[in-house]
Amino acid sequence: MKNFDYTKFADEKLLKYQFNKLYKICRSILGQGFRESLNIIGQNVDLNKKKIKSGTKVLDWTVPDEWNIRDAFIISPSEKKIAEFKKNNLHVVGYSTPINKTMDLEELKSPKPNLIKIKG
Repeated sequence: MKNFDYTKFADEKLLKYQFNKLYKICRSILGQGFRESLNIIGQNVDLNKKKIKSGTKVLDWTVPDEWNIRDAFIISPSEKKIAEFKKNNLHVVGYSTPINKTMDLEELKSPKPNLIKIKG
């Protein structure tokens, strides 16, 4: 919105602080990161949160299992860690299946439907 003065509604320093905090959190549709994000937002906005168990049918959707990740990375031939989840959580596709495998570059570049599993 052009010329919208948000300062009438929120403190700029607080917004920047919260956005910076939220940006770093890895969120899937369900999981610890999602709950942590809601808790941060809930510090300034009244939220009416409800817990719903995985497997529950909601309209045409079934609530999936939680997906939480602790770490992920690729180790290059020179033993350097690259694509590190802890440095940037966008290096991992949500709901990926964990693997521990040595691959050459061509195998790594090719599509891996058997290694990357996306729940829908």
